[in-house]
Amino acid sequence: MFTEDALHAAVGSPEVMHGQRAHVLRLIDDNGAIVQVLPHGVYQNPELGGGFTVFGFGDKGGPVGFSNVVFGPSTYYHDQSDTEIMLRGFDHLCELALSLEESRELIEKTLESS
Repeated sequence: MFTEDALHAAVGSPEVMHGQRAHVLRLIDDNGAIVQVLPHGVYQNPELGGGFTVFGFGDKGGPVGFSNVVFGPSTYYHDQSDTEIMLRGFDHLCELALSLEESRELIEKTLESS
């Protein structure tokens, strides 16, 4: 999942950005990647302050959360109470985001206009 802003951010040349968008579409089409886009100005976005990642390890161990920071050391969370909060936040983001098909269409439209 990523924000619609990421589709429009100028990171590298226009050719690089075009290639990155095309790559995401190939991941969806060829590898079945699940990609959802959180649209501009979505109401009640629980992650306005930054992103996070939760790593799952199946039956090998409990999840570990990672909170992204710009400056200073990153923080890892392994307590169940912390990772449950992060997973609930992720579930809420999935509800707020565009559907898989809508997300794919937006990425494709952005690719065509670049």
